[in-house]
Amino acid sequence: MNKIFILFIICVLLMTTVTCTYFDPFAAAGYSSLFWVDVNKEISRMPADKPDELRDFQLEPFPKDFWEVTVMAMDPVMGRMYLSILGDNTFGICRANYNGTDAEMVVISDQPVNGISIDFYQREIYWSEATLIHKARIDEFDKATVVSDTGIIITDLEIDMVSNTLYFVDGSDSVHLMATTGELFPSIALAPAGAMATKIELSLFDNKIYWFNLADQSIYHSDAYNGGNEVMLSPPNLPGLIDFSLDLETGYMYWADMSGVYRVRTNDTLSVEYLIDRIDLIQFAGDFMNAWQY
Repeated sequence: MNKIFILFIICVLLMTTVTCTYFDPFAAAGYSSLFWVDVNKEISRMPADKPDELRDFQLEPFPKDFWEVTVMAMDPVMGRMYLSILGDNTFGICRANYNGTDAEMVVISDQPVNGISIDFYQREIYWSEATLIHKARIDEFDKATVVSDTGIIITDLEIDMVSNTLYFVDGSDSVHLMATTGELFPSIALAPAGAMATKIELSLFDNKIYWFNLADQSIYHSDAYNGGNEVMLSPPNLPGLIDFSLDLETGYMYWADMSGVYRVRTNDTLSVEYLIDRIDLIQFAGDFMNAWQY
């Protein structure tokens, strides 16, 4: 089985089994919230420590049969979400308010969008389509440019807003680095041998890369500059991991799999907590759990 076919399978898995979760601190209430999309094509928002306060909403004015979501990113400055959309013969990025209102397509593409990352300080957004990384000002999508054709099929990307560096993965045992100007930096090698990194999150507070290893269905963290020092944060062989996210303020990592939503302290891998049972919604979602903490 050649590498191109393997990467194709990875992209299909990302588009069909990855749900989106995302963390955003409610500005007024002062606690983090979790966003996800369920089988009913409803976007749910749940305070991380208050499952009873779960709220659901729609993307309006889009009809339910218009869209599937595969990636989610948030702009906490303007209170808007950016969603990778698989629509009726349409790929692209949709922008909406946190409650789903005023939804509009801001990017139309002929390729699925596999990664979205927002530099909310510089007011810029980056996204990947197959081998391409695009960049635009947050309100000037008509002036979008291609940062680079990487030559590899990108499965996820994140931006380090401090060093203006993009981190991206392609299902291999490396994390690739690139300046936002397009200059390539040396890649970071990951372990264990045969690792297949398909999802990535950054923690600038402790200089760590958090990544999902498709090979053993587990989440690790590694040194953000040199690789190595891999630590498995989740139990091995998660039952159909959907996605994971970091809450940098409280030091938690959250993930969702076929059995529900969990969290663990990043400095205590034995402190796994079960938060909520959404198996009825998540296991058939065919979508997402894309997560973030601002």
